[in-house]
Amino acid sequence: QLCVWYNIQTPDQVTLHEINGNIEDIERLEGRTEVIVAEQLSTAAYLLDEALINFSTALEKRNFFQAADILQDLELSPEAQAMWKRLEQVALEKDDFQVAERCAASLCDVAKARSLHRHH
Repeated sequence: QLCVWYNIQTPDQVTLHEINGNIEDIERLEGRTEVIVAEQLSTAAYLLDEALINFSTALEKRNFFQAADILQDLELSPEAQAMWKRLEQVALEKDDFQVAERCAASLCDVAKARSLHRHH
């Protein structure tokens, strides 16, 4: 199995891919990230979720608006919810109430979103 953690802050949120071989390489070309697996008679490429990778990069660079834009386009899966919560936490730590409000709204926390709206 190939285990991918797109958010190291939530180790319980892991994406699993069934593979039939050994991981040989990770390639990042033209906005795509693939894990290369040597199977019995061939090589297979498993595409990783570029949006989730870009979210982590935006968060590391403290580009909170870009991180929120990336999450906005994702289905609200448990993985995406954990990322919205992480972004909200970091935005609040940096007093970025506008992004924190957007996170709360995306997580359907209306009371928190309204409260944060009053701060900016």
